[in-house]
Amino acid sequence: MVRDIPQQLRDSRIRFYLIGSNSKIPIEAAWNKTGNYHYDDPKLLRHMGNYGVVCGLGGVIVLDFDDKEYHEGMKHLLPETFVVITAGKQLPHYYYFLEGNEMFKKIGVNNREGKRVCDIQALGSGVVAPGSRYKERFYTPNCIAIQTITLAQLACIFNLNEKQDIEKKSVGEHTGSNNHYHVDTQKREMSIAALSLSGVRIQGMGNMQCPFHAMAGKGNLSILSTGRIYCFHCQKKWWPDEFLAKVKDIHIMEAKQIMDMCRLLYQEYLERKGINHE
Repeated sequence: MVRDIPQQLRDSRIRFYLIGSNSKIPIEAAWNKTGNYHYDDPKLLRHMGNYGVVCGLGGVIVLDFDDKEYHEGMKHLLPETFVVITAGKQLPHYYYFLEGNEMFKKIGVNNREGKRVCDIQALGSGVVAPGSRYKERFYTPNCIAIQTITLAQLACIFNLNEKQDIEKKSVGEHTGSNNHYHVDTQKREMSIAALSLSGVRIQGMGNMQCPFHAMAGKGNLSILSTGRIYCFHCQKKWWPDEFLAKVKDIHIMEAKQIMDMCRLLYQEYLERKGINHE
């Protein structure tokens, strides 16, 4: 028998590992580092047991839902992509390529009661691949191509913060208040000022309502580490003056003047604060 791997997974970036028959357990050492295979490797294709996709390598991440109710409440926020329904709980695995050259370790997502409801499978982890069999059922894929997702989108969708420690190999543009990342205070304050002047309700640095479209559920507007404002629904980034100009429908130079005034007032505030501390 030659294994039939779905077309969406026949990508040179994706790596696979071997699993025992009717099992979820890898059968080779270092499967998530060196003991894995390309989609056309004869050893993978002729393996008679199950097989899995290595997460983290090649930019692959998988949203592994473990609670039906939580998934129902979240699925409208997720970009349409390649999905595999698991054999056991019949819940979805959402496959994405993470934009850029950055990667993080697996992140567990809990609900308000502290129950684990989803895992963002990333560096060092893996998921059982479609076509594998477990408890007399098969892992079943859809027919959509794997899409790209950004770290900013993930942070907005799952409301990530310092309690969910994202360990990255390198630092890039991102959302959230994770300790690995630092947003310059003045840049953050200017973005907050632009959002406030635009009528956006401020909620930390993420999960704010975008004024350019209707939506249900969590907000999708956030402040990036560069100080830009980002909406993962619009897939657009704005500097504070650009955002203000668009919302208020004014010329960019007028918006720049407003933001310059905000910057001046903020600097005066810092100076007064410094004098008070002396």
